[in-house]
Amino acid sequence: MTNLVNSTRGAAGWTVRYGLDAEERLVLALRTTWDIKPDGRLVAIEKEPDLLLVDEYRDEPATSSLLREAELAPAKPGTDVAVIGRAVARGRDVKQMQVSLSCTGLPTNTLWVFGERKWNKRLMGHALSESEPFESCDLAWELAAGGVDEKSAPPVNEPRNPVGRGLRGTKSKTALEETAVPRITAGEDDLVTPAGWGFVAPNWAPRVDYAGTYDKAWQEDRFPLLPEDFDPRFFQTGAPGLTSSEPLQGPLQVRVRGCHRDGDLSFTVPAFEVTATIRIQKADDMACPLGLATVLIEPNDRRVSLLWRGEVNIHRRLERMQEMALTATGEGIGAKP
Repeated sequence: MTNLVNSTRGAAGWTVRYGLDAEERLVLALRTTWDIKPDGRLVAIEKEPDLLLVDEYRDEPATSSLLREAELAPAKPGTDVAVIGRAVARGRDVKQMQVSLSCTGLPTNTLWVFGERKWNKRLMGHALSESEPFESCDLAWELAAGGVDEKSAPPVNEPRNPVGRGLRGTKSKTALEETAVPRITAGEDDLVTPAGWGFVAPNWAPRVDYAGTYDKAWQEDRFPLLPEDFDPRFFQTGAPGLTSSEPLQGPLQVRVRGCHRDGDLSFTVPAFEVTATIRIQKADDMACPLGLATVLIEPNDRRVSLLWRGEVNIHRRLERMQEMALTATGEGIGAKP
């Protein structure tokens, strides 16, 4: 039985998948979680939870957004940055605000957050009401622009966010004043562009656009393998603007504005190096470097999780694998206490 030796503080796991050429590929993952102190220091939590093996949704997968990604999954081409949390109003009678997220290697991402609004019918058309005051707002895709309109002709949906609000198709039977107005937007007056910091589900754009072609030819010639036009960017789960084409390298300066009553959340992700040595009977050792796959920030809890993934071709060597030795270098990660 293959033994995984984890010499880090994090939670680790491994699995095997098939590549495009039906080759066996060893997949390794490591996750570490850190509390963010008021001065920006990262302190490792006492007990790391096990890796999440399946995607976790807010409610039913068909009608809600992806809350947390499966962590033991194929390696990503680059790094995703995601946020689970709420915008927090600092002050009284706040009706709109901006939140922003910046990370070294990615452009600053800004969202507009509003209180509840509605369309009011006027003598000449409709007008948008003033926002209601709010204390906080969940940064969920359900409150962003998007959605489905089954009462339009024909029915329409927003492939970038089918669980959002505000979408209204041509000749819709739904009155405009009955249509929920997005609370999270890409701009002050933008009610149509989906905007968010959460994970993107596999059946949403742009991920679904990278999944490849599943036609009759695929059924006859490729099934159950992935189609030949499959793009590994499918494995990236970050929202547009929060995904890098290559793994980010620390140190990373991260700042989240507007998501904590105490002010901005600023911290530095140090430079870490994570690798695994695969020992195979009657063969040379193999190295499997793990790249930074996800930076998951939970600003209201002052917490950040770092996920690394890597994979290597072990075709026809799986049965001879003896040990996987996972090591990491960097302050606070390299050795268990």
